[in-house]
Amino acid sequence: MWSSTLPTGTVRNEGRSRRTFPQQSTSRPASRPRQPQQSDPATNRSQAVLREEVDRLRTEKQQAEAEIQRLQSEVDRLQSQLADRQQSQQAMVDRYERVIAELETAAATAPATQTGGPDSSGGRSAGSTRSSSLVDRLTGWLYG
Repeated sequence: MWSSTLPTGTVRNEGRSRRTFPQQSTSRPASRPRQPQQSDPATNRSQAVLREEVDRLRTEKQQAEAEIQRLQSEVDRLQSQLADRQQSQQAMVDRYERVIAELETAAATAPATQTGGPDSSGGRSAGSTRSSSLVDRLTGWLYG
């Protein structure tokens, strides 16, 4: 391929391969370090504003993370209180179920009470005395 048929701005290195390469620029030496471009004051101000915004957002993020941690601690404390309350309620239910079972057992094993005349206990029947003593014992057990 002749150089006249190559795309504009490319050269052919004859004899090496069929590939074309862009022309090398001679306007600037490659060994010279690149100089930072001077920015205008408006750009400096906008960068300062952006830095302030980033700092503000970082501060807000830290505050939000602290609030999340505080709320998580509060949730943990409330869950612990709830678990304690549920255990307490379950213990109360278990206690009353034992009392009911004891009352049912006592009622099943108690002899039939008489519905009449006084006996030697000062006007009370034997069944009534036994029931009263059972109630006193259960009351002491429940509240004691």
